[in-house]
Amino acid sequence: MLSYGRLLTKTQVFANARVTVAKRTKTLKYYPILGQSYNNPKRVKEEAVQAALKSKMVESIKNGTYEEEKAEAERQANFEKFVTEANEIYSRRAPVSMIKVLQNIRNELASKQSSGLCHLNFKIASPINKINIKSQVNLVHDNGEVIKNKSLVLVGDLKEVSSKYLEDKENYYVTGIDTLNQIITGEFDASSFERCYASTTISSKLGAAAKILGPLGLMPSAKRGTVGKDINEVIASNSSSLQRKIMIDTEGPEFLTKTVQMGNVNNLTDVQILENVISVRNGLNKSIETHNVNSKKNLIFMCSLTFECDKFEPVEIEYTKK
Repeated sequence: MLSYGRLLTKTQVFANARVTVAKRTKTLKYYPILGQSYNNPKRVKEEAVQAALKSKMVESIKNGTYEEEKAEAERQANFEKFVTEANEIYSRRAPVSMIKVLQNIRNELASKQSSGLCHLNFKIASPINKINIKSQVNLVHDNGEVIKNKSLVLVGDLKEVSSKYLEDKENYYVTGIDTLNQIITGEFDASSFERCYASTTISSKLGAAAKILGPLGLMPSAKRGTVGKDINEVIASNSSSLQRKIMIDTEGPEFLTKTVQMGNVNNLTDVQILENVISVRNGLNKSIETHNVNSKKNLIFMCSLTFECDKFEPVEIEYTKK
């Protein structure tokens, strides 16, 4: 008896045909006929990338920008490594409670023969581009530090200024339009001053000095309260001994360490030192946050925050990266 094998339904025939066509299409893709050479898709993609890079290099050589572009590429690569390192520093933190830190300091103060003077240390990761940030922070309690308080006072007429400030030449240098013009031309060095105030009688001429005073953190402005109609009132309201200025000034990616004296544990209570720590930390944090909001492609952040007492090892305390 003849056997015709297994009979196929109409549906099975079409299904088998589709499989056959699919296999043939795949075969033709990787094993072409008529003597065509086989091109590995991965290799084709790699060759296309290399060709594009070569074309870009040739174009930059023609334009005379090759060396500049090469240096920028290396700079970007180094910055990526820098960011990775900064994030690793932040992730490795093991913060300790400030209450516990101060308790340990007081317990060992005598045995370590420590003076009790404490500092707050900020480690800041700066961005790839040049920045200049002035952060004005305020202590809650006197930290015992004697600071330079030399102030530059710019007025249209010296008669505007009280004799109290005119005679205190150690802390105030009161001057007018002639000195402002010398600042603009570079003949007068303003970098030795901590603060700068101006009256409204001269404020309209300050714009030309912005490139000089701005980077020094000395540019007076009404918004900051360093420009006013009554110059004596302006000076009095800004001359607090509790103010501290933290400058973040860098040409490119690097780790910056900034230190602010918090006070002496022999003179301040734990609560007072803690209040100083919180106020300075929040003040700098606010400045960094404001900068990052206004410059989203040139961000900075704090990698670590340590509290240090004389003859004690610095201890990492809590800080949330913004």
